[in-house]
Amino acid sequence: MKRGGSFSPDPSMGVVVQTIGRLLSRLNGLAIWLGTIVVFLLIVHVTADVGLRYLFNSPLPATIMIVSVFYMVPIVFLPLAAVEEDDGHITVELIYDLLAEWIKRVLRILSHLLSIAVFGALALRTFNEAMLKYDTGTFAMEAGLRIPIWPAYFALPVGFGLMLLVLIYKLACEVMGKPITLGSGPDGASREVDIAQKLRRGGE
Repeated sequence: MKRGGSFSPDPSMGVVVQTIGRLLSRLNGLAIWLGTIVVFLLIVHVTADVGLRYLFNSPLPATIMIVSVFYMVPIVFLPLAAVEEDDGHITVELIYDLLAEWIKRVLRILSHLLSIAVFGALALRTFNEAMLKYDTGTFAMEAGLRIPIWPAYFALPVGFGLMLLVLIYKLACEVMGKPITLGSGPDGASREVDIAQKLRRGGE
């Protein structure tokens, strides 16, 4: 269940909030698709490397470096905001469910503020680092090949930046008492529900 305040009586503001939420969801969906493509490339690359190694004793050069830099980094950081959309990150709620609703709301606001400060600092720091690597043309030497690695540094500020936008949106919804519409379709069903329904229909 999405967290957030009750629906506002102002319909125009509700439409604006819903539009922003869906826009953020589309951006996160794009990040997920990019991550999926990277996973596919990782599978193809490693499979080809193993096959060439054992069949022809001629593995692909710099596979370990390419996997660790160009594949693993975006796979880890690009989906951060998409997971946050549906409160998918690990939480410990020992006494949270026992508290009054107004206390829960205050705690959510404080949590969002702290998270915004942390991810804002991370996004800024990693962006500056990525720009520095871009300006210097950072590369790695592997198996006699000069491989530019500066593009991989931009996966971090993109992931942290999307996470920051989602957190700011959630904070705004909590403060204004608006419903959080991230990851929701026109019927209000969450992305997981849509996927589950499609899987069930496919199995029938």
